[in-house]
Amino acid sequence: KSSPSLEQQQREDWLKKERLQILEEAGFLSRAFYRNCVRSVRSLRPGNEQDEADFTEREEEDFDFKSFNMSMGPVDRQNELQSRYHYYRSHLREHFMADSECLSRDPLKIYDIDIFLHHMRSGEQRRKYILNDYRFYDFYDSKVLTDRIERFEQRAANFMKLYYQANNWMMPSKKTAMKEDTDDGLDESIF
Repeated sequence: KSSPSLEQQQREDWLKKERLQILEEAGFLSRAFYRNCVRSVRSLRPGNEQDEADFTEREEEDFDFKSFNMSMGPVDRQNELQSRYHYYRSHLREHFMADSECLSRDPLKIYDIDIFLHHMRSGEQRRKYILNDYRFYDFYDSKVLTDRIERFEQRAANFMKLYYQANNWMMPSKKTAMKEDTDDGLDESIF
């Protein structure tokens, strides 16, 4: 087999370097997102006025004078808050570890990038939903991170186009990519 031309070698070197930079950026985005999630879960731990109102309402509903039914007593506020914190913390850790493997494949495919972006965006939606559902202010909503994900997506798309061309691979159609999304059974569970 003949040795690659200087142009081919430069293209291969650039592709290797660009892939590493894309993976480094994905790592940064993952760590930043994970920190935001951990901080958000921690903010749930002490509870808030809405939690107290919910606990009071549950206690009042449990003590029903009309039917003379009495519950097991007052709500254990600290246990409830601690349980909620540990539930979301464990769930976050399990899913983050499972989701972080999507870019470790070699060769990297467009579908791998799509999965990574899906996890980032759906995870951010879940994080916001949980804080809103419990009536907590979102101190970690970041336009900078959102913008950086957008730039990552564009850079990765450009890279993948060149990567596929260099390997003489056919780019998957959107229809095929959408079918793969539904067939692979992505974990759509919510926190």
